[in-house]
Amino acid sequence: MLKKKIITGFTILGISGIVFADSVPLPISNDDFKIQANVIKVCNIVTGAHDVTLNYDPFETGYVDGITKAKTEIEFNCSKGTEYTWTVSFDGKLEKVGDPTEYLNAQVIPQISNGTDVDGSDFVEILTLTVRIGTGQNVSVGTYEDTVNLTLTW
Repeated sequence: MLKKKIITGFTILGISGIVFADSVPLPISNDDFKIQANVIKVCNIVTGAHDVTLNYDPFETGYVDGITKAKTEIEFNCSKGTEYTWTVSFDGKLEKVGDPTEYLNAQVIPQISNGTDVDGSDFVEILTLTVRIGTGQNVSVGTYEDTVNLTLTW
């Protein structure tokens, strides 16, 4: 019976040695990488300006400062902290359709012309443009028009 106990002891030691050999860590290699995002300065027009139509009475004096007014708006957005500038290109004349020798003097006045978007994409910015035509211009009946070009730079 003593012999049996010794064999059992060797068997246990042998198993223990095998378990120990399997738990040796294997060689490994590690690497890592960085994620970087560069937020760019960018602006875009969300909703463009609507066309403006005014009924002009050259003899009307009831408007503020003797001027016929209308407004239109542009909704735009820029990335937070982006400085922007609006440029309004308009020669100040509404030409009569069919007779460009007749025209109405007009003004397009932006509420703002530049700024910095401080709230980013949370809220749209609004550019309000006022169109003014002074009274008392001696022109014939008809439709007068021109195109206003707006440029947003950043």
